[in-house]
Formats: sequence, structure tokens, C-alpha cells
Amino acid sequence: MWDADPYYIAAVNHEAGMYFRKTSLYSLPEKATSFFDTGQKQIEITGVPLVAGQAKYAGMLLSDLIAGNQIDINKTAIILPDEKMLFPMLHSIPEEAGMINVTMGYPVKDTHFSDFVHILVELYRKPYYDKEGNRLFQRTAVEKLLRHTLIRQGFSLKGELPQGIRKPWIRSEEIELLYQFNGAALCFSDVNSSPKIFGFLEQLIIHLSESIQRHETKSGQIESVVLKFIAEEIEVLKSQLSDHLEVVGETQVWQMIKECVSGLKIPFSGEPVKGLQLMGFLESRALDFETVIIPNLNEGSLPASGSARSFIPYSLRKGFGLSTYEDQDASWAYHFYRLLHRAKNIYLIHNSEVGKLGGGEPSRYLLQIRHELKKYMGDRLTIAERTLQVPPEFSEEQPVVIQKNEAVISELNRFRTGSQKQRFFSSTALTTYLHCSLKFYFQYIAGIREKQQPGLRIEAADFGNILHHATENIYRKTEGLITPDKIDQLIPVAAEYVDEAIRNQYGIEPDQLLGEDVILAEVLRELVRRILLIDKEDAPFRIVSLEDKYTAEFSARDDLHVMLEGKFDRVDEKDGVVRIIDYKTGKVKLNYSVISEIFSKPDKKALFQLYFYNLLYKSSHPESVTLAGIYLATGLSNGINWPTNEKAFSEESNEEFRSHLRELIKEIFNHHNPFRQTEDTKLCEYCPYNQICRR
Repeated sequence: MWDADPYYIAAVNHEAGMYFRKTSLYSLPEKATSFFDTGQKQIEITGVPLVAGQAKYAGMLLSDLIAGNQIDINKTAIILPDEKMLFPMLHSIPEEAGMINVTMGYPVKDTHFSDFVHILVELYRKPYYDKEGNRLFQRTAVEKLLRHTLIRQGFSLKGELPQGIRKPWIRSEEIELLYQFNGAALCFSDVNSSPKIFGFLEQLIIHLSESIQRHETKSGQIESVVLKFIAEEIEVLKSQLSDHLEVVGETQVWQMIKECVSGLKIPFSGEPVKGLQLMGFLESRALDFETVIIPNLNEGSLPASGSARSFIPYSLRKGFGLSTYEDQDASWAYHFYRLLHRAKNIYLIHNSEVGKLGGGEPSRYLLQIRHELKKYMGDRLTIAERTLQVPPEFSEEQPVVIQKNEAVISELNRFRTGSQKQRFFSSTALTTYLHCSLKFYFQYIAGIREKQQPGLRIEAADFGNILHHATENIYRKTEGLITPDKIDQLIPVAAEYVDEAIRNQYGIEPDQLLGEDVILAEVLRELVRRILLIDKEDAPFRIVSLEDKYTAEFSARDDLHVMLEGKFDRVDEKDGVVRIIDYKTGKVKLNYSVISEIFSKPDKKALFQLYFYNLLYKSSHPESVTLAGIYLATGLSNGINWPTNEKAFSEESNEEFRSHLRELIKEIFNHHNPFRQTEDTKLCEYCPYNQICRR
């Protein structure tokens, strides 16, 4: 007996009956009874925004139906056209639904289990060791693993990770102490051979599976099953490689594990006669339910988009009777209408948010139900339609303003001379206030730290640090007058100083760097070499200080004295002139016409720093003749950049700078002048606090 219905077979244009009309083996009885000819059907069509919203709505709908005793849970099915909806749906099904039987295949690559394995691969694929032979782990990868939901569930981790850890590389024995993590020995082992990799994974996955299963939640039970399935598949891979493990490298084994897990499909199978059925669309074939809930009923999901990949064009496939996308559409249509044969209550949910490029419209099946099936069934079919919306709430954006109350004033007063827990105004702090006083408040008053993410890659800040440390160490070990002959001796070993700075920065050997970092390290070596060549042309000179801090008391008015501080990259003396030199790896603008510009334009902060450093140095060395300049990494061919054209700072310009600085300090301490957002929103683009300000 054919499992079909005369309704869609007799309609010559209905794709659900195409296969039956094509075969000569099928004949339609004259008095064949249609499932759509008898009985009542109720169809509710609901538009809900986004996939997560549909899953939540389906769970609420199920809860209401159970509470109203309107359904038999053993004759109810939730059909998922898109397998990616499985876990959102599992988390949305109410507890009162009781037993849930999942019957579908689910790709591991779309789950957090795949992310978990990818993090492990990132963490372990290339081993790193310090000079003492201790295993090192990249801090960002360590924290990524500790934030993963499986680790947090498996080891009952709660709360945020510590924020003060800045080390880019961490020894395995340090992790437990730094992060208060009792599973450090299990998760961060010195896995140094291919056979050990499989043993390590087996122990870790078994622990996670057993721990998560003890939570006794439905999602926990599912996750435990998935972990065991992954462990079994990794064991299969191990058995296949058993004769070759000693010769296959660790990197290759980790890559195989990654690809193995990414290609897995979890074969969930449930009990088909008891409990709520949660199944994939194709798994529902030939099954009957009284109540059917189908979410994500959109084009591209049901029916699925795409056609079989083939070099044979559509016209030839059609002419020679080969399958085309029309056959695929006919198959999907038949399975959809087959679900409606004996169903009395049908709940169809579609995503009401259309894609940016016009995709994701409601499924064509909804139009067919409204216009064709309704016409065929008449009053025996009840269709209810609605769209759920979350009305947008528009509120006028209020500027963020921080008044200087007693707590703020108390914190500001720590910058005053002689205060307890003395604080210092740096050039960076003052230019931060100039460009956005609210950012100054966040960083220097409220103490909200910028998010630091040092890692294996040489980031912009690390690039500058390595350059500074290399140039510092080169001259720190060179005594007396720096002559061209001495610099000739330094040039051949300049690369060694860069390598030493890389070791100090990351705790690894330079030859352990990967990818672009290898090129950046070579760029740093070349930069240091060129700086030495420029210094050779400039020699002789005498080094006064390297990376030293200078402080000074500054009076804004009789009752307002503050402390200033700056760390100078290099101070040297040539021909009786003291030269303050700063190294810059970013973009710098040094042209200006009047001193007031450097107090008003954000791109002049390097100039502000030079004048600020000059003020600090002159405070303790008032008789010195001073210059200040910048070694610009992007323009080393020009030598040292001197804003004053190699002329010493004039007393007039120094006094004008001090005058503007007094007004700035008085403004910061003005109790009636609150901290406000900058009006230049371009400055907010890369600001670490822009989420607080909603910029």
C-alpha cells in the first residue's frame, strides 16, 4: 500500500505527488480516501524573530499545551528541519515534558565540543619549553580553555578569571596557583609524544563526561553522551594509528584528531513509542503524530536550499531524465505533507526576520497551506496566524557625565605633592585628559583597566617594548664615550640583543616564533641595526641615562602643587647639549605653529610628551641646554626627528608650555568641572571604554 494521499497526487502541479505521478506502478483508486478529506485539523502559523526566539517560543508553547492538558506527550513531536537548532531546543523544552527522545544526526563541528577540541589543539600542537625544560602554555589559550563551558561544568568553575595576570607564557605548575584551578594537573600536562596524546584526551574526556552527568540535567545527560561518543571515535583513530604512533609527529596527531572530531555526526537515537520526540526532518519519515511542532519553517531550511553538485547542466539533466533540484523539492514536499496526514494539531513556526540580502523568507509550504489546502479542506481546517514581536524601546542617548564628588576629589588629591599613596601625572595621563576627560576618569580615577591580551603574536605594544629593551641593553653595556668605532663593534651583535629582548618578553627562544612573528622579529633586528648606523653618523656622544624615571614638583597655583613623572627612553649629551630621545613605532606628527596646538589636537601628543620631558629634566638640571627628539621607526632614513630643527628649547616656549600646563592642572582639579565624553567620536573608535559610553 502506498503511503500517500490523493490530495497532492491528483493535483498535477503539486510537487509532493510528483514521484507517484511519474511511476507506472502507482494507480490512484477511484474512491481513495484522503487524510485531508476527513477529520479536523488546526494549524497555527507563528512568526518569531531569530532562531533562539523560535526555540524559546516552542518551549513556551509546549509548556502551555501540557498545562492545559491539550496534548498527549507520547504522540507529540518537535521536528527540526535545521539540525543546528538541537541544543537551543533542548535548553528550551520545559521540565514538565518529561522524557525526551532525540532521534537525529548532529554535526559536532557546529557545537562547542568542536571548539573545545580546537582549543586543545591550539594549546598543545606545538610544544614550548623554557630554559629549565618546563612546559610552557600560551596564556590566552589557557584562559580560553578555562572559560569554555565544558571545563567550567566539568570542574565546577564559577565567577570570572583573575584579570591581573599579564604573563604571555605560563608554566604548567603555575596555572593551579594563578587561577585557583584544581584541575590544572589533568588539563595542562606535559604531553610530549603521540601515544601520550591519546591517553591524555581519554582521561580528560572521561572526567568531564562523568562530572557533567552528575549534574542530573537533561542537557547535562546529552552532553555526557556526546563526550563519550567523541572519546569512542578518538579511540578508533588511535587503533588505526597504533602501528605508526612512534613515527607520527605530535603536530600531525593533533591535526588528525581535530579533523576527526570536526567530521563527526552524533547519531542520537530515541525510543519511538514513549515520551516527547525531538527529531530531524528526515528521521520523521513514515511516523505519525497527533501534535507536530515545526520551527524554522523558512526557505533554505524547509525546503533545504541547494542542489547536487554536478558538471552536467540543468538542461541536459532534464532532457535525459536525470535528477534535478525539482526532484529534491518534491522529496522535501512529500515528507512535509506526510507529517500532516494524521496530525490534528500542527504548530508551524518561522523566522520573521528576513536576511540582509533578502533570504530567509517564510517557507512556500505556508503559502500552499493558506491558499491550496485551506480551499481543499474548507471549514475542517482552522488556520490561526500571528507574529510575535519585541517592540523596540527608543530612549534618548544621555551623555555620560561624572561629577567630582568627595570620593573623586579624594582620589584626585593623591596627585598633590606629599599626599599618602602619592600618584604622579604622566604625559600619557595628561594627554588622555585633554582628548577625553571621561577616559581619564575611567583609567586614572576609577581604575578600570584596559583589557590586556598578550599572547604568542607580537602585538604593537610588544613590538615597541622589544625595541626599547634591545636599544637600552646595547648601550647599557657600553661604557664611556660612544664613538663610531664602538658602534662598529655593536652592529654585528645587534640581532643578539633583539633575541634577548624577545626571550625576556615571551619566555621562549626566537626560533620558536611562528608565522608573521618570524618576519616581525627580523624587522626588529633590522630597525636596531639602522638605529646604530644613524648613531654612528651622529657619534661621538655620551649616554646620560637609559629608561630612567624623572620626577618633578609642579605648581599650578599657590595652593595646588602636583607631582609629574616620565620615563625617558634615552638621554645623551653631544657637544654640551643634553638630548632627550624617544623611540616611536607608530605614526607621529611633529609639525606645529604655536604651543597651544599641542594642548588641543590629539595627533600632537608626541610633541606634548617631548615638551613634558624637557620640563621634567630642566626641573632637576636648570642650567642644561636641552633638545628633545624622536627616533621614528617608520622614517629611520631621516635620522632623529627634532621638532625644533636641532635648536635647543627656548625659554619662551618652555614658559608658554608651563603656562598651558598650569591651566590644564587647574581644570582637572576644578570641582565644578565634571568628567565628560569627548565630542570627537573618531577618538572613540578604538577606545577600550567605548562600550561603557555606548560610542
